Amino acid sequence: MVKLTNKEHEKGEVDKIKIQTEFINEHNRIMKKLDEQFIHGVTYEYVTARDEKVCQMCLPLDGNMTKSSDVDFAIPPLHANCRCRLIVMI
Repeated sequence: MVKLTNKEHEKGEVDKIKIQTEFINEHNRIMKKLDEQFIHGVTYEYVTARDEKVCQMCLPLDGNMTKSSDVDFAIPPLHANCRCRLIVMI
């Protein structure tokens, strides 16, 4: 088994955070595109990971509902390592 140095370990964590953040970005970009093309005006719920790691920036947004036509609603990720998502409410 190969042991990672601290720098390699930190690099791995940074890569994981970048991948996770980009995945959430892409998920929300696709949802927004679907909304624009097919289901304009749906309601979204802002959902955090709902665990002890949720940050103080995202915690108050958990459960907030908004219409897609509202230009002021927060679209995650709001920061690196953000695990929040928008869920379409049907």
